[in-house]
Amino acid sequence: MSGQDSRKPFVCPRCAARSWHPVDKQEGYCGRCKAFTAPPASSDTIAVYALLAR
Repeated sequence: MSGQDSRKPFVCPRCAARSWHPVDKQEGYCGRCKAFTAPPASSDTIAVYALLAR
């Protein structure tokens, strides 16, 4: 088993999607909704996710 399996996932409060990516959890970003669930920690993060969502 990988160490990742023992950690709790980030669960989107809007759609209940799960993510084990540490940045998604840290920034409160849902890849399914393509939206932040909370204000992002930095403006750099906003720019990166905006590019990825294109």
